[in-house]
Amino acid sequence: MLDTLRAFNHEFLNKLHIILGYLQTGEIQQAMNFITNSSLVSSQSVRETANCIRVPKICALVIGKMMHAAELGIRLQVSADSTCRDHDLLIPVEGFVTILGNLMENAIEELSHDHTASPDVINASESPREIHIGIYCRPDVNIITCEDTGHGIQPQLLDHIFEKGVSSKGENRGTGLFLVHELVEEYGGTIDIDTEPGEGTCFTLTFTRKETESNV
Repeated sequence: MLDTLRAFNHEFLNKLHIILGYLQTGEIQQAMNFITNSSLVSSQSVRETANCIRVPKICALVIGKMMHAAELGIRLQVSADSTCRDHDLLIPVEGFVTILGNLMENAIEELSHDHTASPDVINASESPREIHIGIYCRPDVNIITCEDTGHGIQPQLLDHIFEKGVSSKGENRGTGLFLVHELVEEYGGTIDIDTEPGEGTCFTLTFTRKETESNV
């Protein structure tokens, strides 16, 4: 975690130099936009994430996605009551990383993608672009939530959203949620989707410890 914070501080200095370059060349608006996006990830939020998520691979993934989202003007936050420890994971950490990584990337793409909204869909620019992640790991249950403020999932796609190649973002897409669904099926989990056109989408994944496992 200390290495992560040192890298974050080094990156912060690099960003200050970028801002200085914008100011010296008179590109004030560019500097303002860069500052706004860069400030979406603070050292405090990095420390809070590291405190909640004590599994290094998962923590590094989340912080990396936070920074990637910030570069696109998207705020990615981890719920303050999240908790994740190695000994509480009910699926292998590699599977956890794949699931969480694809959920976050799917949400980031949704918020950064230029959709042609129908008249009854709220313009994304009228609401903040945010992603909220919740990771709740206990010995008997693991819950992952990923909520975004995007356009929501179109009703005609909802029943096919986990099929390979199905996506609202164009051709050669639709692999991430397919992989998520495969892993959830493999480890006996469940997926719930709460979506509203123009409001956003929330994925809730739940894994419970089997009775035979608890008796071992």
